[in-house]
Amino acid sequence: MKNAFTYLNRAAVNTARRSSQSPYSTLLGCFSVPDLELRVQVLTLINWMLFKCPTDKKQCKFLSRMENMGIYDDLRALAKERRPDILE
Repeated sequence: MKNAFTYLNRAAVNTARRSSQSPYSTLLGCFSVPDLELRVQVLTLINWMLFKCPTDKKQCKFLSRMENMGIYDDLRALAKERRPDILE
């Protein structure tokens, strides 16, 4: 889909403004739920968005938002889980 990143980013920003939250905070909040499949799907979406960024500047801004909201901590916690269904 052409301009998919732009539409998703705009939706995230508009939703965040209405709820007085940071953009993508709801998305990253999914890492705190016990549902493994949801967390994997969130990672897949973030990865997809990184590849679909139209410019390097937007990619840097997106990554900066993720870093500021603690994605590295979430990824470390996910990596520490000893789940056979992940490690296969």
